[in-house]
Amino acid sequence: AYVEPQRAALPERPPVVIEQPLKATWIEAAYDEADGKKRAVDLQILTEGVLVAGEDRRCLREGALYKLNRGGRKQYQFFLYTDALIYAEVNGMTYKYQVNREIPLNSIMIAESAEDEPAGHCFRLMSPQKSFVCEAGAPGAKDDWVAAISAAQEANGGGADNAEGKVMAPIFVKDADAAACMICNRGFGILNRRHHCRRCGKCICNACSYDKMRVPGLETEGRLVRCCIPCGNELKSTRSYGNRKFHR
Repeated sequence: AYVEPQRAALPERPPVVIEQPLKATWIEAAYDEADGKKRAVDLQILTEGVLVAGEDRRCLREGALYKLNRGGRKQYQFFLYTDALIYAEVNGMTYKYQVNREIPLNSIMIAESAEDEPAGHCFRLMSPQKSFVCEAGAPGAKDDWVAAISAAQEANGGGADNAEGKVMAPIFVKDADAAACMICNRGFGILNRRHHCRRCGKCICNACSYDKMRVPGLETEGRLVRCCIPCGNELKSTRSYGNRKFHR
């Protein structure tokens, strides 16, 4: 009779684990120490090295907020690190984050929103690099972000007191709120474009903002920036500027 030969048992294979590729998406999350360090490493990859992870640097919180720009309302992904606040855009083609700006925590001041901004949802973020209005999806989200930024500042060595006495960049007047130059009252149009003074934030025409100057206290990376005539005259009176005129 035929006898089936004995065959050695095949070793068990470990289950195949397919790792999902990292993708930049809109995420709402707060992290503990371990998860924050891991997320910082992920973000270094997702920003192609722009945001650098470190032993003492981690992500504390992230989420989508609206930034009220001069041209309107735009959504960004915000990242709160142990030493900075960053906002970025999501690139839908590459699934990477495109970092717009990184602001050191010790230069930030938080203020309540103005009367003409959506009540209960907004707060003003002021710094020498950039100042703007943030809008959260709900009052609770706004309070969570303000509390998280304040706590991170305290842990980073002193809170918003470090920013007191610094020159803060102005919040630009929205284009939609300025139908005419805020100095000469000449209406804006195709031949008369809007500009903004980097010292006071007013919406002005070219004729009223033909000087480029260095504004003391503002962190503009050494660049000369557009100033309106009244701000330019004030800076000239202190002799603390470098300037050149735009071609008119």
